[in-house]
Amino acid sequence: MSDQLKQDTTRQKVYLAALLHDIGKFYQRADDRPASKSDMLSNDIQQNEALFCPESKRFGKRTHKHALYTAQFFEDINNTVDRLFQSTGSKQSKFDQQDSILQLAACHHNPHSFLQRIIQKADHYTSGMDRSEEDPEAYKDIQQENDPTEFKKMRMCSIFEGIGHENVDEWHYRLPLKDMTLSEDIFPSTGNEFTDDPDYQTLWQNFQKEANKLDADDFSAYADSLFYLLHRYTLTIPSSTQVLPDVSLFDHLKITGAMALSLYDYYKEKGSDFQSWTNPQDSEEPFLLVGCDLSGIQSYIYDIISKRAAKNLKGRSFYLQLLLDSILRNVLQIGGLYEANTIYSSGGGFYVLGPNTEDFKDGLAHFSKNLEYEFFNQHKTRLFAALDYTTISVGQIMNKNIGECWQNVIQKLNERKRQRYSHKITSEPTTFFEPQGRGAEAERDAITGDEIIGQKMEMEDPDDTSTASVPYISLLTKSQINLGKHLKQSDYWVTTKDAVPYWKDFTYFHPFQNAPYHYLVKLAASVDHVLIRSFNEPAETETLSGKDNIDGFTFYGGNQFPSDNGEPKTFDQLAGRKKDSETEQDESLARLGVLRMDVDSLGQLFIDGFHESRRTFSRYSTLSRNLDYFFKGYINTIWETYFRDDTFIIYSGGDDLFIVGKWDQMIVMAKQIYRDFRKWTCWNENLTLSGGLWVCHSPGIRNCQLLKTTKTGWLI
Repeated sequence: MSDQLKQDTTRQKVYLAALLHDIGKFYQRADDRPASKSDMLSNDIQQNEALFCPESKRFGKRTHKHALYTAQFFEDINNTVDRLFQSTGSKQSKFDQQDSILQLAACHHNPHSFLQRIIQKADHYTSGMDRSEEDPEAYKDIQQENDPTEFKKMRMCSIFEGIGHENVDEWHYRLPLKDMTLSEDIFPSTGNEFTDDPDYQTLWQNFQKEANKLDADDFSAYADSLFYLLHRYTLTIPSSTQVLPDVSLFDHLKITGAMALSLYDYYKEKGSDFQSWTNPQDSEEPFLLVGCDLSGIQSYIYDIISKRAAKNLKGRSFYLQLLLDSILRNVLQIGGLYEANTIYSSGGGFYVLGPNTEDFKDGLAHFSKNLEYEFFNQHKTRLFAALDYTTISVGQIMNKNIGECWQNVIQKLNERKRQRYSHKITSEPTTFFEPQGRGAEAERDAITGDEIIGQKMEMEDPDDTSTASVPYISLLTKSQINLGKHLKQSDYWVTTKDAVPYWKDFTYFHPFQNAPYHYLVKLAASVDHVLIRSFNEPAETETLSGKDNIDGFTFYGGNQFPSDNGEPKTFDQLAGRKKDSETEQDESLARLGVLRMDVDSLGQLFIDGFHESRRTFSRYSTLSRNLDYFFKGYINTIWETYFRDDTFIIYSGGDDLFIVGKWDQMIVMAKQIYRDFRKWTCWNENLTLSGGLWVCHSPGIRNCQLLKTTKTGWLI
């Protein structure tokens, strides 16, 4: 069913038009003239102003001029549009055809058809307000005609400054206008720290240059590659300088695309008369908020009993990332959804915005049941993936009750976790209530201590060679060790539906049946029809040779780590002990520091951190993305700059982190992380970071379990 959805060309046009409906705001700010005198707008666009721009009853003039620039952008990429949809025709025909993609995108303030109204409603729902009435945007447009430079000086406000405050009458912190970078240059500053005006022209030119390189013939490849470009270039552009100054244009475009797609699917399944549909009732529930929570992560990482744990920890941590990403890819595939539908994915969980359709819900139920069996067969009761959803009504969105939606899905996920493996218990009770395995006779994994079931592997280069016996590890542990090695050596994370038959020299990772195949590769590889993500820094388009690929990027905390001859440093080495026993040194102070930190009460902040008048999906998207930026992205900059030789990021994502290293360096690193986090979050007293540091002889990884209850201070 998902393949059929993605082949619906009308659906494709609705999604792409919604994803780019406000690209004109970016384009317009790169123009040094007002729209009426612009030489960036074609004559055709200017002559059709009445088609795109509504007339203000208050001012008696056409407003929302950014819609002209949205139309112009689609004129600029006309050849790409024709290639994707295999369409031909004169330029004039696009102004005559109500549901040409140009009109779908540019008429969202002045809709003339059902499909145009879908995008208008998605725009309204994303903003949490009805923008068909007179709004501040109209007055802003009148001002821009008189002074076309003033509004281009406005910078985006930081989402963090408003957290926990009822009203923000005056914003003190602004973001620099830049493309994606993991440097402090992108941190918020007070207004008087900026000496130059934002350079929209250069940023737009760079975006256009990259967008023009997108040559995919496959719609999904084009749309998702474009999504990553929007993430890279529009994350510090304010969606609206008037009413949404703390929401990025990227998050507004992203959520509007997700909502328009969901509205289209919802009404198509209902069989409603598209042409007669005008305005849904508050009680109508067109959307689903799908949540997933991977539980057991903490114990899975920490319950490693051997001093050889360092060999396995990085791969073990990234393996959990592969599990979560594989579940997410399945959910998106079930609904025929795109990257924009993922509101948040980090820290052991994700949330997806999709349509409230029977096909989607049935697909989720079937997948959730199969996933339960897959996880149990692979991990027994150590890991569990709770997957559930809640419906979202129009009233909840427009009445700013979004926090209620998050609360509902979190409660459902918690119920799932309390009833974990219920299907398995019902169908195979002996698995849980009769002895399993071989007990004391079983061979044990030398790293995890688990009973080895199935194939056992000799451990390569064991640290302790004093015993005659060769330590064994399970096939899963072996693959996780290899995963950690490949992670450090690779430039790209490639995800594909099927194994690549001609990549015999590359090792793939396939977490469970029906999961995608994951490869960690270097630049020299070639492949077609896959998702390619560079680590932490956005790569240029056309990263790997091949056709119809999705070129993207991902943040991952700790893809680099200190090594010794290509192997991760052992805990002894991190603590300050040398392998060479003949080396004279004072090791009396050799200690390992184990650090855990997380954001205080983040779950409650998602429920009621925004004042009720400011609770919109676009704000939640902006908030989660900015937290992800710090814990999965910028944390690598801190490590690379100051602590790369003596510390090891085991895990960092969502709102927490787990790092080990030389004890004295860990104290300094903890202070640096705290200071940078406070600066990133505008020193907001409602957003605090706390943690615990355990100093011990290595190996001592299990001792960090004590840090779970040590968030009020430091354990040293």
